[in-house]
Amino acid sequence: MSKERYLIVKGCAGLGNRMYTLSRAIQYADLNNRKIYIDWSDGQFDKKGVNPFYDYFEIDSSITQFKIHDIEEGGSVYPKLYGSNLKASIYDFYIHVNRMIQVTLMDKMLHKAATLTNLNYGEKLFGYWYPSLKGKSLSEKQKLKGVFDSESFSLGSNMKKDKEEDVVIFADFSPEPNRDILLNKIRLKSALQKKVSIKAKHLGLIENCVGVHVRYTDKKPTKTLEALLKRCEVEVGNGKQIFLATDNKEIEKQFKDQFGEKLALNLKLMPKEAEEKGLHRWAYNDNSKADVLRKMFEESIEDMWLLAECSELFYQGNSSFSVFSSIISKKSSEDWMKFIAE
Repeated sequence: MSKERYLIVKGCAGLGNRMYTLSRAIQYADLNNRKIYIDWSDGQFDKKGVNPFYDYFEIDSSITQFKIHDIEEGGSVYPKLYGSNLKASIYDFYIHVNRMIQVTLMDKMLHKAATLTNLNYGEKLFGYWYPSLKGKSLSEKQKLKGVFDSESFSLGSNMKKDKEEDVVIFADFSPEPNRDILLNKIRLKSALQKKVSIKAKHLGLIENCVGVHVRYTDKKPTKTLEALLKRCEVEVGNGKQIFLATDNKEIEKQFKDQFGEKLALNLKLMPKEAEEKGLHRWAYNDNSKADVLRKMFEESIEDMWLLAECSELFYQGNSSFSVFSSIISKKSSEDWMKFIAE
């Protein structure tokens, strides 16, 4: 093994979470002088083993990258379970454990104290990856004990110090994104960016158009659509059109019925079977649907960037997909779940 040091970013959950995680991984790699490789070959967006990331995205050249087959054998790996198979997905080896839904100030102080004194468990106080071979359902007592288990694996954004190992695996679940990196270090491949720009112009999104995102399958809004629809009515009355991005056909129909020709859509696949699990989880690791997953993946990326192209954006605050669009948008953005029905 050469003296080069590496960071492999494993895909987890949906597109928004992956973008958040990627921003924190780039930050970690840059701070700790590690080359980075993004591995989304877990079977969520294509056939398992196929990595679609580099077909659609590129990382700024200021971030040193590598290809996974460039790594020589014999080096050390964190966590150890990955030592024999660097290409495995995070779900092949681990399950995610979220210990604290509401994190208090005292929790944060304990976490900071533990990490500053280099106590390994400090990195796992709020959540971690637990070896899946030990069971997928953990009691609260087991979750606490898992913090101190040497085989459990830190969430990427909680790794406050660099690791000694040559190769570090990085995976996270809903971390706080690094907005500067999302805006300046990650971009669409030029062909896809051109396609998005052409669609945005064709749909009339750049001027007098309000982008609206409604996620209504695996993660629904915590409020009804009443206030959102009323606000959209006001915007249409002011001469604007609405661009809707949604994962639910019933929501799409509701907006069509209400706004008619004032509604713009990026038509896409929305299989009936996906209504409960989400657009991509419904066929996770189903190689027979790989082509459909890839198409839906590209359409989701288009929606994400088309929302950001709109002259104004109403995003759904409990969806990382939606919030990501608000981050990369340079226009006015509001969380529609904070609208008040009159």
